Amino acid sequence: MTEELLAESGHAGILAEAVVHGESRLRGRTLADAQLRSRFDVTALAIRRGDSIVREDLAGVTLEAGDTLLVQTPIDEILHLDEEGYLSLTEGPPELFDVIHDVEPPDLDAGALLPVGILLAAIALAALDVVPIYIAALGGVVAMVAMNRLSASRAYDAVSWNVVFLLAGLLPLGLAMRETGGAAFVGELLVGVAGLLPPLFVLALFYLVTALVAAIITPVATVVLMIPIAVATATRTGVAGFPFLLVVTFAVAHAFVTPIGYQTNLMVYGPGGYRFTDFLRVGVPLQLLLCVVTTLAVAFVWPL
Repeated sequence: MTEELLAESGHAGILAEAVVHGESRLRGRTLADAQLRSRFDVTALAIRRGDSIVREDLAGVTLEAGDTLLVQTPIDEILHLDEEGYLSLTEGPPELFDVIHDVEPPDLDAGALLPVGILLAAIALAALDVVPIYIAALGGVVAMVAMNRLSASRAYDAVSWNVVFLLAGLLPLGLAMRETGGAAFVGELLVGVAGLLPPLFVLALFYLVTALVAAIITPVATVVLMIPIAVATATRTGVAGFPFLLVVTFAVAHAFVTPIGYQTNLMVYGPGGYRFTDFLRVGVPLQLLLCVVTTLAVAFVWPL
């Protein structure tokens, strides 16, 4: 049977088994929709679901969590699918797992030095203010694709599109709060509380409010929203404004309470199999600890 399947595939490669896990990008999609053959040079030969094995009309099968795929593929492509969250490798030839567990660094030849040169050039262009950093990064990607160091499909799949669209949807929320008067309302409340508490406690309160907002509408939007409120509060209470700016800056970088608070939280949320409450259980104590440490450190170095 293995020989027949190899003959059907039509291209060279290794045989491997891989499972569609619960957070797989293939879950709920058909093989025809995923286009494994055309995009990754990966051919599905059979699908095992429970006790049944599907060998015909595979293109129309909607993949579910727990499905096991027998695939014929180049080693680097199946590793890419594993790394990018499509499949989890379970079986394969020894050379496949030798690659996975190989700890020896690869030999650097002229071809390997080219991507390093492109990376350094992108960093230099951004550092010297020749072009904005996002233009330099995009130019580096285009150069990698144009010079055959990176395939267009890999570049596309390396982008966490769910994170991009979520952030794009949350940024207008911060603008909406400012335009509708929500930010001004929060500012008035904080100014009112500031008249009743010592400056150090007001500083800690600003940290907590900023961290809470950042956990909902992302750090970038929170900075835009909270910086004017911080300056206004410091001015109206007669204390230095710089410590408030620093607290806001630190607080938006410590968005641990929810998975949507920071891009890296979202990136590990699905592949790691985390739940929303996992971030609450770990993030809330960590947030409170950092509130105390950050507030005291800022007040010590930059007195109010």
